[in-house]
Amino acid sequence: MDHTTLLAEPFRFTQGWGSAGTITVALVGIAVSAWFNRKTLTKADNRHNTDRMDAYKDAARKAIADISTAVMDWGTAMQRQRMYMKILADELDQGNELEAAQTTQYLRDFDSETQRPAALTLHTALISARLLTSDSKIAPAVNSMLTALIELRPTINAADYSDTASLRGCHDALGEHRDTINQGLTDLLNVGQREFEFHLTK
Repeated sequence: MDHTTLLAEPFRFTQGWGSAGTITVALVGIAVSAWFNRKTLTKADNRHNTDRMDAYKDAARKAIADISTAVMDWGTAMQRQRMYMKILADELDQGNELEAAQTTQYLRDFDSETQRPAALTLHTALISARLLTSDSKIAPAVNSMLTALIELRPTINAADYSDTASLRGCHDALGEHRDTINQGLTDLLNVGQREFEFHLTK
């Protein structure tokens, strides 16, 4: 055996070299597969988080829209109720007993048939938004509106429809509650436009 052959002897192909090659190829395949699996799982996780955030934003936008609609309906009823309270107070001041009696009955019917249902719808929309999230951007506006709405019923119930001063006081107090709720809605809409703006993605 010459010198060259002796030097090459350790590198001569044997069954052991074949096994080592197979193992090496297998290990490389496993490593590549693991890398692709990890990359796929990371993308899936990111997509899942994105989908959850999109779903949350959709729910928040819907909640704000429901509140906005409820406030408009409730505000229309409140405006009419306050208007007739002022009319009744004027009728009492003028001594128009017949007209005052008719207006009183109208107010009582209007309160039970229109104002209460509108307030209940608004209350439901606000509670739904409160249950959806405790987000610090949404909660303050919703809480202020809820507080004003809850204080509304005792104010109306305390009104004496036969007393001018009581009617005018209730009229003014309801106006303050209305302003608080309207301001809360304005704040909520601003938050919605800023934090939950809709973007159509490709």
